[in-house]
Amino acid sequence: MGLLIEIATESALYTLILFSTAALIVGVMLLVAPQKIKRLRQISDQWLTPRKPLKSLEIPRESDSFLYRNHKWVGAIALLLPLITLYLLLYGVAEQLPRSAVSRQEQYLFWQWLFDSAITFLWITNMFALFVGVVIFFRPSMLKRIEVISNRWLSTRQGLRRLDQSYSQIDELMLRRSRWTGFFLILGSLYTLVLVLTFMSQHPDWLDLLVAHLYKE
Repeated sequence: MGLLIEIATESALYTLILFSTAALIVGVMLLVAPQKIKRLRQISDQWLTPRKPLKSLEIPRESDSFLYRNHKWVGAIALLLPLITLYLLLYGVAEQLPRSAVSRQEQYLFWQWLFDSAITFLWITNMFALFVGVVIFFRPSMLKRIEVISNRWLSTRQGLRRLDQSYSQIDELMLRRSRWTGFFLILGSLYTLVLVLTFMSQHPDWLDLLVAHLYKE
């Protein structure tokens, strides 16, 4: 858990520095040369719609008829694969992660927890896959009872409809009040950068201090 907090804390802090630097640059441009922001918008405001990349997901593909016609073969494969995995889990995977597999021994507990979670996930999913394989091989008609629920089509176009809209009100407001926006962006970004960089320079072990503080909470 401590390693996760350390990674998240370090990533969040460097992301804050990156966004503050970008806000400082944009603020200076808005204050000094707002016309350059308009030119930049012509390049950066190109709309990328998810419809074209996800078009293939909008086509329903019926596989029920193939499954029922060849349920013996499909069921045999669906039985064989989880059986092999369960055999490996029983006889080919140790209960403890070898310490030699972890480069930093202080992170061993985290990697052991991740290893145990992966093994538990494999047990649950393969037991379920084994049950499905038995049903497909011996009684595929039982699947008809859940077809009404499982065969509902989920459209990505409807789910992402709100993301496929352009929102330019904030950009227009920033350009209309370019000087005030630039002034506040410069103040806010400078305040954040000075605060964070001063803390990092005065405390060389800043990451350990933040992680210890967050971990105690």
